[in-house]
Amino acid sequence: MEAKVSLREKHVVETRERIVATAMSLFLANGFEATTVDEIADLADVSPRTFFRYFPTKDSLLFHDFEERMARIQDMIRQRPDEEPPVISLVTVLCEMVEQLKSTPEQRALMLQLLSERPSLRSYQREAIAGHGERVVTSALAERVGVPADDLSIRALVATVTSCFDVA
Repeated sequence: MEAKVSLREKHVVETRERIVATAMSLFLANGFEATTVDEIADLADVSPRTFFRYFPTKDSLLFHDFEERMARIQDMIRQRPDEEPPVISLVTVLCEMVEQLKSTPEQRALMLQLLSERPSLRSYQREAIAGHGERVVTSALAERVGVPADDLSIRALVATVTSCFDVA
């Protein structure tokens, strides 16, 4: 049975989605640098203070769906066939995620542009996002294979494959 979502929780989700949609629209129309938090907040019908309750920085908006993606990746890894080698499972899942990214070509192009133009954003993406993502993926893959999450072969596999995807 599905858990009932409270009115407050529904409002939080709707506000967050409105802020993200507004920001992405402004980023695509005006550019990331030219778009201010005040503009995003105004058009999303929230105060700047409310904006910062949802997102610590303007940069963090670019990674707004990171936790959802990580949850999807975990689920996809867990659903792979038991007899499938871990490397095949990981590559298959990551390729499926890349295909999903292709469904938003404008946002993907914006992200790629910003990552190449802004070293600080690239550093944030590599350290905070990719590092956490590797831990999540390693844990899910280790669980599926039946080894501890700190298993060196699984950690090395995930680090190698995700690094290749990052470079590509």
